[in-house]
Amino acid sequence: MSNFIVRTITGIIILACTIFLIYTGGYSLLFTIMALSLIGIYELSKALKSKGYKMNLPLAYIFSAILIYFSWIDYPNIELYILSTYMMIILILTIFDIFDFKSALLQIFSILYIPLSFSAFFKLEGTFYIWLIFICAWGTDTFAYLVGSLIGKHKLIEKVSPKKSVEGAIGGIVGAAFLTFVVATIFNISNIVPLIIITIFGSLIAQLGDLTASKIKRYSNTKDFGFIFIGHGGVLDRFDSVLFVAPFIFVVTSIFLG
Repeated sequence: MSNFIVRTITGIIILACTIFLIYTGGYSLLFTIMALSLIGIYELSKALKSKGYKMNLPLAYIFSAILIYFSWIDYPNIELYILSTYMMIILILTIFDIFDFKSALLQIFSILYIPLSFSAFFKLEGTFYIWLIFICAWGTDTFAYLVGSLIGKHKLIEKVSPKKSVEGAIGGIVGAAFLTFVVATIFNISNIVPLIIITIFGSLIAQLGDLTASKIKRYSNTKDFGFIFIGHGGVLDRFDSVLFVAPFIFVVTSIFLG
């Protein structure tokens, strides 16, 4: 079976599971987000271990689980206090030479990058905006791949991701905007223009997330972060753009669309 067919089958399964989780929400969404976060932290730690970064995984796991749970129950402003406590602990451990400086930065970055970003799903649960996350992330990725494969000639950032093209990047933005129009029409949303504008910026941020993950992989000489999704790699391979888009969609829709 070709890699393309394997990727397609896995992609369809992931999409079906995502739709199911969005509709059901509740504990199913909570435990899925928690599992993805813990696996993602492990993948990031494993990738950068060869570069001298050493994470205290139990500490990261505990605070990730706490952050996700209290975000899920929507305890007011709890994320800020959890992150502040976590960062103070990391600072103390660094002062006493339990962490070196760059490992301390990774310890903090891992929480900001993965569980905090994933927690945006809980804030958008039950709204149309949660669909925008996947339209911007996976819609952009799909159309960028298709357009880039067909007409891509000019490299986007060759040193970071040699296969990505300018044409693909533009195709991803246009395709995601078109998907937003289609899905918003299906949901009978009248004020579509602001959603399309958000999608355009969200698509750009999604591609930035993809490039960031690619840069980390090239820096650490890692082909894939993991193997949990057959044909797609690990959590960070499949959700790299989602992790950038989710907090963006939450912040923008909260400020401008209420």
